[in-house]
Amino acid sequence: MLRLYPDAEATMGDGKVVGETGPDVAGKNLSPTTVKEFITKHMYNPLKYFFDRKIAIPKGMLEDCHPFPMPTRAYLEDPQAGSIYAPSKKKKVRTKPDRELWRDHLAISIGSDLQGLTFHHHREAWNIVIFGKKRWILWDHARWKDNNTIQWRTTRDWANGQHISGADWIRRLYPEPEREYEIRNYGHDCIQHAGQMMFVPERWMHMVVNIGDTVSVISEVGLGIGEGKKPEDFLYDPDASSDDSEDESEDDGSEDDESGDDREDVMKACPVCSDGLTVNENRIIPYPEANGASCAQMLEVAAKGVPQRVCREMKMAEAICCPTPAATS
Repeated sequence: MLRLYPDAEATMGDGKVVGETGPDVAGKNLSPTTVKEFITKHMYNPLKYFFDRKIAIPKGMLEDCHPFPMPTRAYLEDPQAGSIYAPSKKKKVRTKPDRELWRDHLAISIGSDLQGLTFHHHREAWNIVIFGKKRWILWDHARWKDNNTIQWRTTRDWANGQHISGADWIRRLYPEPEREYEIRNYGHDCIQHAGQMMFVPERWMHMVVNIGDTVSVISEVGLGIGEGKKPEDFLYDPDASSDDSEDESEDDGSEDDESGDDREDVMKACPVCSDGLTVNENRIIPYPEANGASCAQMLEVAAKGVPQRVCREMKMAEAICCPTPAATS
């Protein structure tokens, strides 16, 4: 890559942040770079991960990645396949919309050991490792799509209000029985070697951690060939959003509104157990992430003010600290 495509332009950023916001809207959390600059100067910086879904792939690089998996290969061989003649437009048109086609889209990721994107989801995608290995954790969308509580308890360090790195999640949180149960029964934990392809089903939650230096190429259904980012793309501040919830985006690679994600970091009092405790105030919250905090301690912190996303996590403990009489009977 250094010899053939040193000047290919792309972006880099903290894999944890890029996974949380989505690579297309990470804004000021990304920095422009080139293949040569990243590999020679930034590759072993844990806060710099080369991942770009809008990279302006040089034509030669696209050809070097052939043959693509099907059905991407079918599109490249005949972009007009399945088209019919439309008299009103006096030309052939495809009957299937672009968002349903595997087109000439190609993303690329380069990173060192333990780097990768945190839990996120998007539409169907394939990922081929060219060099190195990746560890994948995947979790079935059907299991968490209508249950924000189980999603947050599984993917986040909710007690500390953190969306932690993939390597840290595997090391600290994955050994807990409830998370291990979810992935073993409703997901997959596997190693992808060079030359192997991983297919990610639509909206399956997943994260990836590099094992050693790794390079891979990725494509997602519905996306076209990248044209590179513009200077203004790096000015956007995703943390300054005033919205309490994210609008669902089929194509941005970030977590949609099913995730219950809240980017607002304004400190506000959290109305957890607003009618008071219905158990002993010294009762310890049994969730591993609570780090031994008591119900009274949680209420004290909540009253002082916490970010909205932490408030959501604290409310999970209401079943422990202030269950209704019906729940305890």
